[in-house]
Amino acid sequence: MRRAKIVIVSLGVIAFVVILLWPLPEPEPDAGLVLTPAARNALAVFVLAVSLWVTNIIPLGVTGLLTLALLDLLVYFDRPGTALSYFGNGAVFFMLGVFVIAASMIQTGLSKRLTLAFLRRFDGSPRTLVAGVFVVSFVLSFSMPEHAVAAMVFPLVLEIARELKLIPIESRMGKALFLAMAWGCVSGGVGTLLGGARGPLALSLLTRDFPDVRVPTFIEWAIAAVPVAVLVGAAGLGLILLLFKPEIDSVRAARTALADELVKLHRLSTGEKKMAVIVGLTVLGWVVLNQFKVSLAAIAVLGAVAVIVTRAVKWDEIRHLVNWGVLLMYGGAVALGYTLKDTDAMAWLVERVVGGTAISPFALLAGLVVVTIALTEAISNAAALVIVLPVGFTLAAQAGLRPEQMSLIAYVVALPAGLAFSLPIGSPPNAIAFSSRYLRIRDMARAGILLNALAAAILILVIRFYWPLLGLHWW
Repeated sequence: MRRAKIVIVSLGVIAFVVILLWPLPEPEPDAGLVLTPAARNALAVFVLAVSLWVTNIIPLGVTGLLTLALLDLLVYFDRPGTALSYFGNGAVFFMLGVFVIAASMIQTGLSKRLTLAFLRRFDGSPRTLVAGVFVVSFVLSFSMPEHAVAAMVFPLVLEIARELKLIPIESRMGKALFLAMAWGCVSGGVGTLLGGARGPLALSLLTRDFPDVRVPTFIEWAIAAVPVAVLVGAAGLGLILLLFKPEIDSVRAARTALADELVKLHRLSTGEKKMAVIVGLTVLGWVVLNQFKVSLAAIAVLGAVAVIVTRAVKWDEIRHLVNWGVLLMYGGAVALGYTLKDTDAMAWLVERVVGGTAISPFALLAGLVVVTIALTEAISNAAALVIVLPVGFTLAAQAGLRPEQMSLIAYVVALPAGLAFSLPIGSPPNAIAFSSRYLRIRDMARAGILLNALAAAILILVIRFYWPLLGLHWW
């Protein structure tokens, strides 16, 4: 595997150098867009960044920093600091606020208390317990980043598996429990803007490329996305229960373990009470204030500040729980997306590849769904979005979609970018589940490919029949 990664990165470096040295074509009359030096260099950085994000041969956050530096040096050399300024966008600060709030919920124990309280309601039978793990992961991912939910639920599921004496690799019940955790997080994570940075990142790129277009509010995004999450989640849970039928008849040991864990928590602490109020007010702000065009990022940052100011937790207690690498990666991804738009690099590339090929708008949307789901299995969600969304905007314009319809493209790419079910590298919840040693890659891939296909079909049907009712239409 490492040898393959080295080959991919080597090809990326070679392509980077070749593109940088590629002689610019002479502009021709009526030839359409012209490849400028800045556009050519942006494409070179794009190819290198993709090869590094695909392989993860260096940390994703480091690749984000490298991308920022190369863009500033090679594309914005006449305007130093331009690429770096793109880091300070709303998507990054929204996720920073969410990460701080999620870390504080974990640190105070509020998230564990909620998880245990939910799971206690699903301890009737093996299948019910699997469904409970799925539902808990699914629901929590509506309000917290999916990787934080997976990290929080994982120790509890591991304890359940051990109490039930499930044998790693061999136990179907073990496979079902950890897939339920991973797939619940992944499917629930696309339901709102809080489950991951894909939605905020897509809206950030939408705002940058089409500044006059009305951006969906927090509640509008949820109305469009929650049905997708529910349908995909139901399909995922059904597949787990169908393919991994529990080999045990009783979960009494797990019920006892959950009860013991809940007793250890005692009464609500002062920190938990403060966090419950802060989380409630922050979510209320996202739902209500966003209707009046108050920034989601500002509300998230205020929530994070409130956590420290009210002394719900101390900064030193949570700073190690914040995923700084992901923030750096998103900063680099946003800057890259903006640059591909600024320089017309992606528009030029699409024009050369697609040319005057006619394609119907609906076929384009279906194609974007399939391509994004396939791509997000191999690279990070954000990288898949940054690669596909600029292409989607350009192709949509060629297919006849008006600027005010481009929010549809943001949905069509952002949602499938989060639906990685087949491989550990596809999403953090998958990787965390795989680390349990109860799953083999082929277990996850066999079931995950089926769910990928179902998710693509569900999304295409939602695009065709449900979203037009919300005004998200392509005609």
